[in-house]
Amino acid sequence: MSARFQQVTLRVFQYTLALVVLLLSIKTAVHRMFDEPRSLHTILLSGFAGLEACAAVFFVFRSTMKPAGYALLGLFVFAFFFHGLHGDWNLPLLVFASGVAVVLAQR
Repeated sequence: MSARFQQVTLRVFQYTLALVVLLLSIKTAVHRMFDEPRSLHTILLSGFAGLEACAAVFFVFRSTMKPAGYALLGLFVFAFFFHGLHGDWNLPLLVFASGVAVVLAQR
C-alpha cells in the first residue's frame, strides 16, 4: 500500500468515526432530554452525550484532533464502566475507543 492511500483511508476512517459518534451522541442527548421523570441521571447523561458530540465535531479538525480524541477516550472509558456498573456492558464503546486510539496513534 502506498503512503498516500494509507493517509486517505485513515482520514476517511477518522471522519466516519466522528460522524457516527456525533449522530449517536445527539440521538442519546435528545432522547434523554425528553425522558420523564427528569432525574439527575437523565440530566447527566444528556450532558455527557452533549460533551461527546462536541468532542466528535472537534475530532475532525487537525488543530483540535488530539485534545478532542483524548476527551473522547475519557468519555468512552467512563461510559463503559458506568454502563457496566448497571449490568449493561456497552461493547460498541470499546470499538469507538479503539478507533480513536488508532487515529491518535497515526497522527
